[in-house]
Amino acid sequence: MRSVALFVGLVLVLSATAQEKKENPATRYDVVGDAETYPQGSPKETLTSIAKAIERERIDYLLAHLADPQYVDAKVKDLGKFRDLVDAVKAHFTEDAKRQREFLRLLKDGIIEAGGSEAKVTLKEVAGRQITLKQNGKRWFLDNPDAPKKN
Repeated sequence: MRSVALFVGLVLVLSATAQEKKENPATRYDVVGDAETYPQGSPKETLTSIAKAIERERIDYLLAHLADPQYVDAKVKDLGKFRDLVDAVKAHFTEDAKRQREFLRLLKDGIIEAGGSEAKVTLKEVAGRQITLKQNGKRWFLDNPDAPKKN
């Protein structure tokens, strides 16, 4: 009897684990989506995923899957190649280590104010700096609030 209960418990745990598997986003710019490593189901998950991508120097993943796709597509169109955008963002962070540290701190310690399909992330002691996220479907993305909006 005890072995039957153990078997049933094991089956329930395995089936629950299988159901929790997240659906990977489609490949963009030859960068394969990885929803297990970089989840985007909530603003907090997305912030953690963005920080992880930066720390792992996966700017290509950040731009292909975690940033607003419309913004990225427009920048790629302007620059000509996705790789050029990746290089520009890498240079942006490496030019100023303080900028990268501040951005990572905002990602990790920021206060999230979510409402509907938008979220803003701020730090009390750093006025004027914020991160904006927006929801598209079931996923949240890093938004660029300065980008022109399509109507």
